[in-house]
Amino acid sequence: MIHKYLLIGNEIVKRNKIKLIDKKDIVLFEKDRKKRITDSYYFKFYNKILNSNGPMMSFEIIFDYLGFKSLSKNILFKKILLLLLFLFNQTKVIFKNKKILNYELFIIHNRNSIGYFHWMLDILPKLIFIKNKFKNKKIIIFLSENLKKKFILKSLSILKIKYKILLNDYNYLLKRGYYISEIYPSGNPRPKLIIDLKRKFSTFFSKKKKRLIYISRDHSNRRKLTNDTKFQKYLKRYGFTTYHMEKKSLEEQIEICSSAKIIIGFYGAGLVNSIWMKKNTHLIELRPEKDKFANCFYSIASINRVNYNYFVCKKISKFKSTTFADYKVDIKTFDKKFKKKLNNIINGIKN
Repeated sequence: MIHKYLLIGNEIVKRNKIKLIDKKDIVLFEKDRKKRITDSYYFKFYNKILNSNGPMMSFEIIFDYLGFKSLSKNILFKKILLLLLFLFNQTKVIFKNKKILNYELFIIHNRNSIGYFHWMLDILPKLIFIKNKFKNKKIIIFLSENLKKKFILKSLSILKIKYKILLNDYNYLLKRGYYISEIYPSGNPRPKLIIDLKRKFSTFFSKKKKRLIYISRDHSNRRKLTNDTKFQKYLKRYGFTTYHMEKKSLEEQIEICSSAKIIIGFYGAGLVNSIWMKKNTHLIELRPEKDKFANCFYSIASINRVNYNYFVCKKISKFKSTTFADYKVDIKTFDKKFKKKLNNIINGIKN
């Protein structure tokens, strides 16, 4: 048995106007300047099977778990492929032993939640929201084994959220529980929920606002700048320090980025730490060319009242998607566009 309830109503979100480098770049941002975020729901269920591959309860829940609302490009093909893979993976555990859980669990994650970007931007705001929504309930969340990551467990510890890790070797019969649907399309946050997230983690904020930060992806095996080392040397002349966020603890990432005067970085998980930036600081995003779906950091900056600038980077891997392609930043053109701006910000001169 499954009952569906409204969790949070629809909302129109307006993002800040952008100073374009090139007029034709308007196509990159126009679909997210004004965004309608649709209703979100939660599902109360009884006597349903779940496992580490996800909840096998109803197609509406499965579609949400697979993130159908957040898909971009080739949407129909991706939906069919994801659904077939999900059903195939479920067949692999159909004959595994069953355990019965006699207490309530909340399912708050989806197929993407293993990544730092999605956990921080999509799941933690949801978790904070439901903690307030269900004040009279003891919140215990279900985690699959692949979510036993340091940053995930640390974030739950900070929020004082209990969790139950469901092992890969079992199917679980959950007597009663809740599935919490997507509260906004990934990368298009509801402003209040991001503000609430910042408030919960403000203990780790630095009081400084001076750091010049470059977030590098050169240790990544995908979506990195092929001339990253040269770009680091260029930025060093201005006093920038390079950080590899995957080598930092959650607390360190928050402390570093909350102290930023300027953050520069290429589109990727490390840049989600721009959430922690203070009002009137500056974000310069190196973004993939021609990708009108890559507006999550523009959205975050708009919510935080951070001055957003961008620079388009050329794709090197022509036949790969944004997710897997590598890129190159034109350092000479970047210097021409941003030399004056960088000097003015660093020296406290208003642009």
